[in-house]
Amino acid sequence: MKANFPWISAGLGLTLAMVLISSGVFRDPAERGFPLLTTLFITEFGFLVTAAGAFVSGRSSLVTKRRWSQILLTVVCGALALAFFILGLTLWQETAGQAAS
Repeated sequence: MKANFPWISAGLGLTLAMVLISSGVFRDPAERGFPLLTTLFITEFGFLVTAAGAFVSGRSSLVTKRRWSQILLTVVCGALALAFFILGLTLWQETAGQAAS
């Protein structure tokens, strides 16, 4: 199961990223397809899953013989985790800015 988890998390992360993009997360808040709380939940879940995938894949590449596919998988999961993190913070700050106005 450990060997498959990074692949599953990368696939799930890419799927969640496509769902967010197709829902219009980069549009104005009034034009988005999902409510803010749903979007924040998706970004948080995507971050946790892809960060865990990057951790498991990176740890596995340190223990066993390094393969390019495993290193690439670690980088992809890490990049997705970073993207979900930044998107979640951006959405959260946008909400805080609207509440303060």
